[in-house]
Amino acid sequence: MTTSESVLREIALATIRDLHPTPTSLDEIYAAVSSQVTFDEEDLGHPHHRGVPRPEPNWQRNTRNALQAEKEAFRLVNCANALWRLPSPSPPDLWLDPIEGWSLIRAQAESYRAAATVFESPARAVRYRVAEADTDAVVIERIDANEPARLTPELVARSIGRLNAAGGRTGARTLIYTVAQEVALVELHPDLRWEEGGRIIAVEGQPPRPPPPPAPEEEEELEIARRTLGSEGVQRLLTHRRRERDSGIIREFKRRYRRAHGGSAPCQVCGFSFDDVFGELGDGYIEAHHRVPLSASDPALGTVTRFEDIAFLCGNCHRMIHRPAGATYLTVEELADVRRERAR
Repeated sequence: MTTSESVLREIALATIRDLHPTPTSLDEIYAAVSSQVTFDEEDLGHPHHRGVPRPEPNWQRNTRNALQAEKEAFRLVNCANALWRLPSPSPPDLWLDPIEGWSLIRAQAESYRAAATVFESPARAVRYRVAEADTDAVVIERIDANEPARLTPELVARSIGRLNAAGGRTGARTLIYTVAQEVALVELHPDLRWEEGGRIIAVEGQPPRPPPPPAPEEEEELEIARRTLGSEGVQRLLTHRRRERDSGIIREFKRRYRRAHGGSAPCQVCGFSFDDVFGELGDGYIEAHHRVPLSASDPALGTVTRFEDIAFLCGNCHRMIHRPAGATYLTVEELADVRRERAR
């Protein structure tokens, strides 16, 4: 059986912690994994892409997937190509607001679009312009190519979260997957700049910005929580209610998930579909599980929930994933491993 990502993740994290604060190379992580794991045929097999086997074995791909998941949760920083380290939170003068970042970028993009401004990648002779700037996305066109790139509020917030975890300075191609998106992000955000010939993204120092005061309704909820639940429950209730008030996000994520599965909504662990079993009564029903618990978010700032942060589970699997397994809860992948092992 292929070594689970949870095992690979723990070895990788231990290796990175041992070398901290020096960044750990991917080769050093691979060496640590290969010295501690006895690989089987599945580990040593090769993943396929469009029917063609990739050169790396499955265990290396799964190790990188585990690192990427930690990066998505802001628990690791991909500080340069194939270099990983623990987060070093930005000092106040280098911290950027992930939500404010979108409004700043969108305003700048609208100005660029109206003025037909052309900007370039600092490391390559490639030119871009803003084709569209609306509430949902900023569309970036590469002048000598046909495929446009898109910046969305979720993508901007995730990228700024990664930059904050990196301490306000990180390597190119570590925030967003395409060059056009990253060049546009740095170009359009007024507090970002390139260093070292376009190989480093850095935040301009600025006076610390105090967190916004809570909205009146949040103050009321907090006071109700103090009176009815006591101090232990305050943080959980406030975070939960803030999510409930933005329940449209989860509805949209469920809509995307159903669209990707032909209108159905199967459990990502066991495959159970309420639509198939209960027909109209179960149409579109599925439970949303936060891969990173909301309780881990900053109680004052909250967190930005992305589509990738949500798993879609049936009620049984959702309960099992929240059942304590030692000191922590199971991940979606770990629960799937348990189920596969029991099914053998």
